[in-house]
Amino acid sequence: MRRPGRVVDVTGCAPGGGTVFGSGCLVGDGLVLTARHVVVDAASGRAVEGLAVRSLEDDQAWPCEVTWAGSARLDAALLRVVDPRGLRAGPVRWGQVASATGKVACEAIGFPRAMEQTHGPDAGVRDTERFTGNVNAGTGLLGGRLHVSADDQVPERGGWQGMSGAALWAGELLIGVIVEDPPAWRARRLVAEPVSLLWAEPGFREALGPGAVLESVEFAGPPRVAASSPAYLLRADARAVRFRSRVRELVSLTEWCGGGGLRVRLLTGPGGQGKTRLAGELCRRLEQAPEPWFTSWWNDGPAVGEHGRSRALERPDGPVLVVLDYAETRPDVVAEAVYSAHRAAAAGATVRVLLLARGAGDWWQRLMESDGLLEQVLDDALVEELAPLETDPGAVPVAYGEALADLDAALTTMDWPHHPPSAVPPLDDRAPGRFTGPGAALSLQMSALAALLGDDTGPEPATGVRGPVSSHRDPPVESGQRVDPGGQAEPGRPAKTGGPVEEVILRHERRYWRNSARHHGLTLTDLTLRRAVAVATLCGAAGEDQAVALLEQVPRLGDQSEDVRLALARWLRDLYPPATPHAPAPPSPAYRTAPSPGGRHDGGPVASTAQNAYWSPLQPDRLAEHLVASMVNEFPGWLRHLAGHTSAEQDYQALTVLARAWVRHREIHAEVVGMIAAQPAVAAIALRVATQSEDPSVLLSGLTALLRDTDLPLLEAAALVDLLPRRSRVLSGFAVDITASLADMFERLPTSRLDTYLPLLANILNKLSVRLSEAGRSEEGLTANRRATSIYQRLAENHVHLAALADALNNQSNLLSELGRHEEALATIRRAVEIRERLAGTDPDPSSALANSLTSMSVILALLGRHEEGLAASGRANAIHERLAESAPDTSLPDLAASLNILSIHLGELGRHEEALAAIRRTVEIRERLADTAPDAHLPNLAGSLAILSIRLGELGRHEEALAPAERATRAYEHLAETDPAVYLPGLARALDNLTTRLVRLRQYEEALEAGQRAVHVYERLIEAAPGAYPRHLAASLTNLSGPLHVLGRLEEALAAVLRAVHVYEPLAEADPDAHLHHLAGLLTNVADLAGELGRRDEALTALRRAIGIYEPLTEAHPDRFAPDLFRCYLIADELAPMTDPRERAALVITTLTIGLDRGHEPLARAAAQRLRHLSRTHPIMVTQAWHELMETEPPDWLLQD
Repeated sequence: MRRPGRVVDVTGCAPGGGTVFGSGCLVGDGLVLTARHVVVDAASGRAVEGLAVRSLEDDQAWPCEVTWAGSARLDAALLRVVDPRGLRAGPVRWGQVASATGKVACEAIGFPRAMEQTHGPDAGVRDTERFTGNVNAGTGLLGGRLHVSADDQVPERGGWQGMSGAALWAGELLIGVIVEDPPAWRARRLVAEPVSLLWAEPGFREALGPGAVLESVEFAGPPRVAASSPAYLLRADARAVRFRSRVRELVSLTEWCGGGGLRVRLLTGPGGQGKTRLAGELCRRLEQAPEPWFTSWWNDGPAVGEHGRSRALERPDGPVLVVLDYAETRPDVVAEAVYSAHRAAAAGATVRVLLLARGAGDWWQRLMESDGLLEQVLDDALVEELAPLETDPGAVPVAYGEALADLDAALTTMDWPHHPPSAVPPLDDRAPGRFTGPGAALSLQMSALAALLGDDTGPEPATGVRGPVSSHRDPPVESGQRVDPGGQAEPGRPAKTGGPVEEVILRHERRYWRNSARHHGLTLTDLTLRRAVAVATLCGAAGEDQAVALLEQVPRLGDQSEDVRLALARWLRDLYPPATPHAPAPPSPAYRTAPSPGGRHDGGPVASTAQNAYWSPLQPDRLAEHLVASMVNEFPGWLRHLAGHTSAEQDYQALTVLARAWVRHREIHAEVVGMIAAQPAVAAIALRVATQSEDPSVLLSGLTALLRDTDLPLLEAAALVDLLPRRSRVLSGFAVDITASLADMFERLPTSRLDTYLPLLANILNKLSVRLSEAGRSEEGLTANRRATSIYQRLAENHVHLAALADALNNQSNLLSELGRHEEALATIRRAVEIRERLAGTDPDPSSALANSLTSMSVILALLGRHEEGLAASGRANAIHERLAESAPDTSLPDLAASLNILSIHLGELGRHEEALAAIRRTVEIRERLADTAPDAHLPNLAGSLAILSIRLGELGRHEEALAPAERATRAYEHLAETDPAVYLPGLARALDNLTTRLVRLRQYEEALEAGQRAVHVYERLIEAAPGAYPRHLAASLTNLSGPLHVLGRLEEALAAVLRAVHVYEPLAEADPDAHLHHLAGLLTNVADLAGELGRRDEALTALRRAIGIYEPLTEAHPDRFAPDLFRCYLIADELAPMTDPRERAALVITTLTIGLDRGHEPLARAAAQRLRHLSRTHPIMVTQAWHELMETEPPDWLLQD
């Protein structure tokens, strides 16, 4: 009903004679809202006599009575027209102001005294005045009323007397009732009782009836559309079927809403699982809680009125729940919601953001990695999959019976012909199982609706678009009654109702289309109308011109006049109006930092976009997908034609809908593939949709066909491959395959053409090698890289390609290192460094490329234990990067962090622990800054640096400080490994190893054991995939694990772990003794120690003799490095079988003591001193002689004292 049609004047007989006069608003059938002081005598508290109201559209005075009288403190009342036939009107939308700050535009229409006619035949009659102004939120807080400042000129005569009782509107919401014209403001301000205070009165809500809802002005969306067709009853926001079950989920969601601050939750599940309905029920309960919440469904469309939802979140006057449906297709809107909610929470508000999506795939990971704030907030988000509504087949008949009863009532209210529930056949024994899987909630309701509708579409409706009243009305089905639709629950399966349940429903929806079209003057066939709905559902339209152009592509409509297509476009807009836009958001170049206006309050919108909001599609999704699939099957090749006549936004929506439809309608596979293959322009859009889709297989097939089976120019194909995201769990395998296919296409060129494209081929092969490495296929990556390197070497005669050759060699070195072939990797990186040095020699500016190659070489030298050389290389690299960072910090900081990272490793290994700590602290600081702005690129490196920081702190004995970065590194790698295990599992294993060490140092042995066992398990998985790459890492992890096992008294398990490590290291030490022999000796020492403790003396001595045989020549060559290890061996041997030559023992101990003192190794020096004093007591002469020979001084007094 139009707003002026709700305006009424209110009259009555004053107690002392005369007439009372005021304004009012028709808020329902025969129900009028007005001010209490107009209709209740202040002195007696009784209603005035002779109350009557007249509307602008009906001059008749309708007697009334007061049905709710407010109170002395609440100046509002509700009147009921005595005659039930009088003044019919639908319900209004009730609202409240959510924001505690800012202005809210509003208006009121009433009968002020200033509008009283003073001359002519209408003398004494008051006309209406439209008052416009702004509610200044934050004014009148003590009184709790709304203070409205006038926008325009105000009356001089009589002020606003007579406006009392007029409804105050903000947009589409009634937010208050005018009650006062304060004299101090000289008619420039009116005061209103807010609806929010009325809502707290049970008598007020009871008078309104059960359907009334209180919305917030800032968050309110468009009004709910009245049920007009059977398909509407299946929408979540229609709530045609009662809400059932979900007790556990509602308890969990309610608990999640507890507390303050900001929390985000992602609820996933297939279409038809009940996500939107569950979110709507949560909203309803929060709105009706003792301390009500504001709830907001964020669309892309405009908000009601001019009050943006973003401003409401700046300082809301209560807790807020924000819900976003179809989040996977709307990452930009998700980002906006998180930004706004974060700002509100920072200001002290309580905000919850509930995201609904079909899955948490690449879109979720990419959103988290898009900037630091999103990563911080979403990393703490709770992600859970919604289980099917019914998991017990025995509960299905009850749920089905309830659906039949509720849908029967809804169809009867709509006057839609249908069968009574009693005519629906019972379920057969096989049916219940099909209602307990994914999407079963919608399957059940669709089957119930199809069973009620049946095959007979009935006679034409007598009037309008509604059918005749059903001739029956059965009572509701009892909850335990066994009923059945007589058909299949799953879409696409034949049912006794005649075909898939979707087709049954669409046959009845057709009547709605046909009669609505007739009212628009359209005489098109049912089939043409169906096709028009299908294409509107598939593509959407931004405006009328685009809608008309789109309809020209519908088969059989291209030859119609433009006037017909215009009428059809307007019919579609009225058929499914854009009040709840549905289209998925189109690709956006960047996430916006402020939310777009809009929102909705009711049971739940569907995804939307302002760009494609001329009409809404058919809903629910499953029905829409069936309709689209049938259209695609009806016209082979039509999709290919359509894609050449649509915008990028329409292509995005079409591919999104088609990818969803394909999940249930595999028969459209060839058509979708053909569409992508025939239209290269949609390929980039298909790549984006693939990262958001439940199952992108059909899109990837189309992209594959485009590159492999068409005559796409090679350069265009190469450009498409360049669009592939660097990291994507969904696209990683596809990226490898497509890049390999592109390389193969170049390889098959005739020699005459290949020579022209050789540089491009080499570049593609080099990229392929990186893709394969990131996919954990290092051996294949090495093969591709060697081919690229070979080409670049041929081209290197032209110095233009020398830099590319160095890049390829750098990548080859990394691949060799990944495969554990470190010596070959070192030789390769040396070649890259030589080329870089040659190129840098001709360039006076420092070369970042040279510095990067030096850093890579330094990493490999670290893996080989050659830390002096590594320190020199990393020092050179660091010096270059420091100079570059001064002039270009944005581009040079990542490389500087990398060189500092490896510099810290070398310094630490060489005992320069304070310098090492300083270097790694700088690295972490830089990488934290970088990860804040681009976590996708820098979070992995930050995780590695945190692990090294932990190690450096541990080396300095700062074990409490070392634990926090070790835990951060582990969490980061866990997160990364979930999305890309092939790439990040090695980092996770290293982080777990380090965490094990930190926990042991803090004597948290149980936690250390758990971390150590996880590390070993990860390395075992890695070795299965790449046997040659991780043996030494597994050995180190097994050794680490033996520590907590030993302390916890599990000696047999500890010894078994170390023996496994020995078995792993023996072939490594044999192949490369310089790199691995000393590690094998250390393991053998551990075996001796543990075997001795277990009383297995012979086994211990055998291991110990092997260790001593390795350490003795090493100590002779490098006493500073290996004497402590040899000393430990002798200590163990002394306990197992005392040495026979005391002089040799004394010499060893003196050497160890000297090393401990020189290097500041206090525990080693103390242990050696104690052992030397013990020897001096038993063999003083031998000890003195050894001291003279080695130290060339007299023994110290402490050595000779008893």
